[in-house]
Amino acid sequence: MDVSIILCCYNSASRIGRTLEYLQESKVSSKLKFELILVDNNCQDDTVEVARRIWTRKDIALKVIEQSKPGLAYAREAGMTVASGEVYLFVDDDNWLSPDYLEGVWQVLSEKPDIAIAGGRGIAVCEGGEPDWFQDFSEGYAIGSSTKPTGEVSGIVGAGMAVRASIFDKLAARRFDGQLSGRKGSGLSAGEDFELCLAAQLLGYKCVYLPELSFQHFLPESRLNEDYLLRMHVGFGECWPIIDLYRSVLNSQTAVGTIWMCSLCFGRSIFRSFVPISGSSLQRSVVKARSRVIAKAWMSLGPVKSWAIITSLYKLKRGK
Repeated sequence: MDVSIILCCYNSASRIGRTLEYLQESKVSSKLKFELILVDNNCQDDTVEVARRIWTRKDIALKVIEQSKPGLAYAREAGMTVASGEVYLFVDDDNWLSPDYLEGVWQVLSEKPDIAIAGGRGIAVCEGGEPDWFQDFSEGYAIGSSTKPTGEVSGIVGAGMAVRASIFDKLAARRFDGQLSGRKGSGLSAGEDFELCLAAQLLGYKCVYLPELSFQHFLPESRLNEDYLLRMHVGFGECWPIIDLYRSVLNSQTAVGTIWMCSLCFGRSIFRSFVPISGSSLQRSVVKARSRVIAKAWMSLGPVKSWAIITSLYKLKRGK
């Protein structure tokens, strides 16, 4: 098997139909073999029944598994336990992949062994139209830049992320234990996708952005208001210190250098919590709220746990 598409769902009955319809229209060569795995992450609606009704391809079976433990990372792990592909393609229930997406990410990962993770450009489909402020915050909604060139990046969003399966085996062999679990139910915690990207880079691999491949990201009106935006950025703030630990280890050769970089990150969050920045009132509110959460998360993490994580990441980086 070449590619395992892992589609994680939580109460997705109203969204899953279009997502599956787009997947069914994937244009792939006769040589490419793929499977579709739907992970029921404790759904309380008829997501599975809707999916079975919509998926009509006879050559590709729809495999359904359950993961009762809430959390996107746990759902993806459950999907991987039954997946047989050399590449895992993670698709959210509101992602509408372009017909060439599947073939495109497979070609990149199968032809370039130094690349571990690849992802395309998200294009917003906003129910009711884009709010006036949307473009200032579109990246947080997994929307990619049309001007950013193809090439190596530090992180790929989880929506439409394609990952070389062997990376997980190598991480497991080095006893890697991720710190972030992603969204749980209606919660807005985040960061597990960037954590995976940074872990792969610690192993010496690359992550690449492929804007020539795209997917539409459907955003309902319930996610296009200022309250949701603030809650989403609070979720980003909660995971920020963990991401900063990874980046510090990746970009520093010594533990002292890492500690210094982490101290600067903590100081920056304190500074931005109290010192106004330029921009609209909404931008200032979001940055201030997120920075306060980041500072609180750093203090909650504490020096002992931070040092334990730094030590484990250096072992991963050095192949121990």
